[in-house]
Amino acid sequence: MKSIIFSTSIFFLFSFQADAQISERSSGYSYVGLGYSLVAFTDGVVSDIYPFLNFRNGSFMTDLNLFYGYRINDDIAIELSPSMIFTTGYDLPGYNYEENGVTKYHIPQDARLFMAPLNINLKYFPFSSSERGDAIKSAYLTIGGGGTYIREEYTNFIYSGNPVNPQGTYEDTKTYTESAWAPDIVFGAGILSTGVFGYGVEVNYRMVFTSRDNSTPLALSRANNFNSINFTLKGTFSF
Repeated sequence: MKSIIFSTSIFFLFSFQADAQISERSSGYSYVGLGYSLVAFTDGVVSDIYPFLNFRNGSFMTDLNLFYGYRINDDIAIELSPSMIFTTGYDLPGYNYEENGVTKYHIPQDARLFMAPLNINLKYFPFSSSERGDAIKSAYLTIGGGGTYIREEYTNFIYSGNPVNPQGTYEDTKTYTESAWAPDIVFGAGILSTGVFGYGVEVNYRMVFTSRDNSTPLALSRANNFNSINFTLKGTFSF
């Protein structure tokens, strides 16, 4: 984790210096880039299983984001943005789950999540003609949408009740798997420089509309949604 943060910091430092030395363009060019996000799920069911900071293994919930964009004019850019979220959790908090009319207590021992949002985003630069400096001119608002593929897998210890009570006895171990596509919308704000080698920062809120049907003990069935707050650092190359 430390090596990733160090490498990312060096990359963005280089991008910032290069951007200051290269004449900027404001429209009529393409750009590609890589983003690294910190992700915090806002639904309690999801965040219990996939917390922002997992103290058990000392890791953050992260998202690796690729993007291709085209700056149409001074005010508007459009992007194609696929990303990946993958994480594994162990010895997680337990919960009650009713199956076939009987309530059991489930404790996930091994929970795996893979998410792959694929969005088209529109960026609006409201201060593109500002004379207050490059940081103000590079500020934008963004909105986008698309679909998100979600796959979960748990291996659960199943008890007759909460094992901290005398009545809670071990009964079984089961592995559950579920996957689905869900529509999503994302909106936020950020800064995206326009140099050949550039940098960006974005904060956004992603809404992922899943169906709560309680068909399995996975978060995909129990949670109201997979919404998240995301803080992203970006490096870009324009051409």
